[in-house]
Amino acid sequence: MAYGIEVFNKSGKTLIDENSRQVQILKTGTMVPECAGSSSLNPFRASGGGTAKGTIVSGPERDALIFVRPKRTSGSRNGATLQFGVFLGSCQYRWTSTTSTTVGQNFVYATPTVIGGSYATLSSAFLPQSFTGAPINVDHTAETIGDTVGAYSNWASYSANTVVTITDIEHHSGTTYKVYINGTWSSSMPANTVSKTIDKTLASFHSSNGYRFDPSWGSSTTADFTLEYKMGVLTNNAEETAGYGVEVYKSNGSLAFSSNRENFQIKNITTGEPDLPADSNAFGAWDDNPLPIIYHIVDDPANFDDYWVLVTVSGNTAAFVQGGGQNSSGSTKRTVGFSTGYCFVYPGNGFFDNRTMGNILTQGTSQSLGGSSNAGISMAPLLRTQYNSAPQINQYAYVSDTHAIDATRSLVIGKFV
Repeated sequence: MAYGIEVFNKSGKTLIDENSRQVQILKTGTMVPECAGSSSLNPFRASGGGTAKGTIVSGPERDALIFVRPKRTSGSRNGATLQFGVFLGSCQYRWTSTTSTTVGQNFVYATPTVIGGSYATLSSAFLPQSFTGAPINVDHTAETIGDTVGAYSNWASYSANTVVTITDIEHHSGTTYKVYINGTWSSSMPANTVSKTIDKTLASFHSSNGYRFDPSWGSSTTADFTLEYKMGVLTNNAEETAGYGVEVYKSNGSLAFSSNRENFQIKNITTGEPDLPADSNAFGAWDDNPLPIIYHIVDDPANFDDYWVLVTVSGNTAAFVQGGGQNSSGSTKRTVGFSTGYCFVYPGNGFFDNRTMGNILTQGTSQSLGGSSNAGISMAPLLRTQYNSAPQINQYAYVSDTHAIDATRSLVIGKFV
């Protein structure tokens, strides 16, 4: 080892070495999952539902990590069952310098601009979905850290580096921020110079077609829970400077490890196939016996609020068209779309609501937790949208599309320590 320190446990496993990558949390926030289907066609069974909203995912798209958990806001409800899915969209982001830069410095004062906001949709008017395009919970000090703002042009034209990336962002005054880059300015960049356009991911945490993110499923418009998220990347950068603990540096002076980092400790990884498969014996139908689900019963139900999941699946995972004839109604003439959702079950219930998540599933039995004192987290089919009409295709419209049904999903559960 050329630098730093190494720490081993009694089993000989490396705990700290010269290049320990850790999860750096860049952004935190809360959002109540709301309906992603058309509100006029897919009303909530509980009142108070709205249109699903999205927030910008921090860090480069290829490296971004999203962690979620329900967060109690009021009450002491037992048996709470919280269901939600994740849908990803996109927007664009730009920085514009407000002053000229000084040669040799590694920062610029700039203002941000968020452009648009859209979600990938299925190309069918019979699978309507609705999202609020403008992102919420925007944090300009976090979202573009690690992103490229110049590559052989744009801001890179004035830098000693041919590819310029953002290393840190501080709020300066009003709408102006101090943006740090991975290098220094080799020539003065004028004010009002626009950076390279950054493509950013939007994350929308949405409810099912039939149930609001509220364990009461009643008339109250105030839920006992919201959904909390943490977004970050694997990095060697310091989370904070606390003035104590252990820090390990590389020979070039950059940080390799910091004990001040809040880290995600994985408690369990469960793999399986929780997507809804097509029924090979019936057109336009699905096989829900047994109900698809992967799950884990947690070891510490008394502290269930401490458990988080790493988001590993998003978007549409299955679509079905049953019956035929436009403007027809009835349960045998409908178009439905599924996501693969997450379900957090607090002590007091005793089973996963994987059948309720599907809402229109007709067979199978919801998975038991093995006792009402247990708590657990699962992945199972989530009915995202439903439309009681089917397109005209030679008088019949039996269609099933299970997208990636053979893909093995992973349920990753852990705690932040």
